[in-house]
Amino acid sequence: MKDIMELGKYIQERESYSPLKILVKTPRNPGKVLTIDLNLNSEKKFDYTGVTIQEFRSDHQEKYLYRRGSSRGSDITLSAILIDPSTTFNNKILGWFQKKWQEKAKTQIGLSEDEISLLKTIHDCLELQGEKIISDLKEAKNKITSDKDQKKKNILVTLNINDNKSEYLIGEHTLMKSWLKKETFTKYYKKYGTESKSQGKCYFCNVEKEVYGFVTDLFPFYTMDKKTFAPDLDIERAWSGYPVCSECVLYLEIGKEFLEEYMRYIFYGHRYFLIPKFLLPPTQELVDEFLDIFRQKTWEAARSISIDRKGTELRRITNDENEILEILSEESNAVAFTFLFVSKPQASQMVIDLVIPDILPSRLHQIYQAKEAVENISFLKGQPDFLQEFTFGVVRNLFPSTYYDKAFLEITRKIFTNKFIDEMYIISQIMRVIRSSAYDREGRFNLFRIINHAIEGIMLIYFLNELGILTRHYSQSSKKTKRGVLTLSKKYQQLAEQIKDFFSTNGEFFDSPAKRACFLTGLLTRRLMDIQNKERGSMPFWNKLNALRLNETHIKALLGKIIQKLKEYDANYPSFGVIEQLAGEDFIAAGSDWHLPEDITSFYFVVGMTQGYAFGVFKKDQKTEDTE
Repeated sequence: MKDIMELGKYIQERESYSPLKILVKTPRNPGKVLTIDLNLNSEKKFDYTGVTIQEFRSDHQEKYLYRRGSSRGSDITLSAILIDPSTTFNNKILGWFQKKWQEKAKTQIGLSEDEISLLKTIHDCLELQGEKIISDLKEAKNKITSDKDQKKKNILVTLNINDNKSEYLIGEHTLMKSWLKKETFTKYYKKYGTESKSQGKCYFCNVEKEVYGFVTDLFPFYTMDKKTFAPDLDIERAWSGYPVCSECVLYLEIGKEFLEEYMRYIFYGHRYFLIPKFLLPPTQELVDEFLDIFRQKTWEAARSISIDRKGTELRRITNDENEILEILSEESNAVAFTFLFVSKPQASQMVIDLVIPDILPSRLHQIYQAKEAVENISFLKGQPDFLQEFTFGVVRNLFPSTYYDKAFLEITRKIFTNKFIDEMYIISQIMRVIRSSAYDREGRFNLFRIINHAIEGIMLIYFLNELGILTRHYSQSSKKTKRGVLTLSKKYQQLAEQIKDFFSTNGEFFDSPAKRACFLTGLLTRRLMDIQNKERGSMPFWNKLNALRLNETHIKALLGKIIQKLKEYDANYPSFGVIEQLAGEDFIAAGSDWHLPEDITSFYFVVGMTQGYAFGVFKKDQKTEDTE
């Protein structure tokens, strides 16, 4: 909250907002304005003369004086968004004139008798002409929405007054401005049938003045209407627990509006705010720079900034088209960012799902460096384009649906805050997702989804390892396998070298003969299943894979079965012989006790299956050895 208040203060100082401008709100996606026109007659009563359609003007916001109120009741002023003409007129316009509005106008707002009389006269006219006004509003709305460009835009309804001396919108009258100011501040100390305000030190500015107790209404993370968890809570003294003065309330209003407009993003089913905090008193130039960055609201605008700065297009690590994290990653550590993940189960309620505080631009830069490193690993060569880009969508796919939401957010938090993540936990989750995706909804085997999730798993493991936050329990110093002499042609000797180079390049990943043996067995299995699919239209060998719950015994047994099946299909090509011999050597080097958990064994096997076409020689395989 303090960071949001400071943000609002910076904006106010930069743009010199008046208190009234702060309190007035702009309707989302505004289109047209409908004015209910009232003329004062000789009997000092108002006549209704019709509904006028006008263009919405951003420079007239203080004249419209719109500020949303209760979703079920009226708004703060006599301006409202038109939804259903009848409902809007009765609930928002007529509904503004509550039973006790005159008492409130005199005792709370402090309006004069003449101002109260003016409002009463307006109310009488509106009530008398209600049916005609609703009919005209319907006609005007139909006329506006017949234009496709206007159909999805909001229509604002307000009153236009002609008192024979001047013509003005109701929001221009001092009585309505006084009402807006008083009503806005009232909700920060008057609620739940009681009042909570007093003299005290403001939580934010630390100055002794009148402070309010219900400012949490701005960000309703908790309410005080029920005492279930705090039966001894004195609501009237809420001001003493979280005292905020009227000036800081206005800063919070500005900060919140800026957050909602420019700093709200989506993150795979979640919404978050990106809140900046200057670590040292900032210069005006620094504040201006950051506010301008966030105001670049579209992806194209943000992309243009990136091109201007770096000569390259903006890269994303989330699914939000307006994400600008890469731009922020290039800034200095003079500012930190808080990721505030929230949900709104109800309009009047806001739930904090996750807070990731004080993330420096340098950390964002490290994350982008890790992203780039992952996208250049040899595992991804030859894979479809959508499997060659790393984003947090990879994490989301491996922690899918609401069932894994908490785990997904926790992994996200640890990545941003540089906390260790257990490799065994990640691999077990990868295998859980792979096994569950083996069959589609119709019960058909789906190798494509298995391969996709396995590649995503490889990317995530590499990403975490690149960041230095992967805790590995089954990592071993790489044991060199004693390789035999392969008496094959130049082409197949080249294949053997390709595979050896592949293991060497990814040495940290293949740090034991057992892992290499699992990989090579998976590689041969993929080739066999592709041959089966081509010749039979099915992959019966899948039934030999124990639903991908594989241990050392399963892997060792599979190699012999694969060789036998390849002979049956007359497909034991020389290239397969290279793989078979390399796998056999790794089996021997691995010994009789691998000490690998089932999920680790299964994962390396499936990783091998992803590389079925990784080595170019497979594409031109022959049944007999090339003698070149």
